[in-house]
Amino acid sequence: IPEWVALAGARPGKGSWPAPRANFQTSGYSTNYSVEVDVVMDIDPIPARALYRYDIDGFSIAASYSQLGDSHAYSLAVAYEMDGFSAALGWGQAKYDDAFRFTVTESATPFLGTPAPTLMNTFIDRALDVRTRDLSASLGYDMGDIAVKGIYQDKRVSLENNGTLDRHRSIGISGSATFDEVTVSAYAIGKRSRTLGATATSYGLGASYDLGGGASVVGGVARTQEFDFATGTTPSTTRADFGLSFSF
Repeated sequence: IPEWVALAGARPGKGSWPAPRANFQTSGYSTNYSVEVDVVMDIDPIPARALYRYDIDGFSIAASYSQLGDSHAYSLAVAYEMDGFSAALGWGQAKYDDAFRFTVTESATPFLGTPAPTLMNTFIDRALDVRTRDLSASLGYDMGDIAVKGIYQDKRVSLENNGTLDRHRSIGISGSATFDEVTVSAYAIGKRSRTLGATATSYGLGASYDLGGGASVVGGVARTQEFDFATGTTPSTTRADFGLSFSF
């Protein structure tokens, strides 16, 4: 898929919903009784099956369709480039088959050493389709040695009965600058969850040095913050890498 289509957010979103658990337990004279609630949403990427792109006079139009089993996705995108200026708009929608599972299990465990076995009964086990919808836009300007780009995305996740699970709104900016053999790049993006009422912020900084002959020394550090719906928090992870890159 062309880079500008990906940046415009035309590809369906992907990700996974953590599995929150709610345990309610009471103890009587002879039996411990508990109820466990599991809610899991797992969205895997859908491989692209067909992509069409048409270019004319600085305009690019693309349409794609993807399918994996009973899950499918489709998207549309349009972009325009002129004298270093670029703009793109993308829309995508996907349906993930049985991606949301809700399970309630009750169990009765012997109390005070009673030798009877534990009894378990799953009395609710339901799977629902999940739908995602993305609307994204980007603006960029490339001056040769310096390039900047800004993006906006509105992503909605809902169930097959139109119940909205969450809505994310993201705003980000990235840029790069080249000075002789050295290129420095950076990005920052903030994502707001309506369900959690929280914002996850990620950013990174990287640099490369051109050794010539297609070889470069590259390195970078990035801090990524995501939503944890099980705990209602936004944990972060910081990673760094350094190495050699070869291009022939």
